[in-house]
Amino acid sequence: MEQQRCGLVMRDPGAYASLAGTTREAIEMAERPGDADTADLFTEISRGLDKSLWFLEAHLQSSDDPSVKE
Repeated sequence: MEQQRCGLVMRDPGAYASLAGTTREAIEMAERPGDADTADLFTEISRGLDKSLWFLEAHLQSSDDPSVKE
């Protein structure tokens, strides 16, 4: 089951990026009424998603590079 989930993310990193974007929207929504605690929680989640997306994109780029050997 875990391989299936990983495979989906590998085939569509755009979905992962979309989740990161939605999380940033949630930060803005929490800030409007002044809910700093919730905005801070979403900010930490967003940082983690952005970092993971960066690693995923780097992995996919290296996988496409024929000079990289497995």
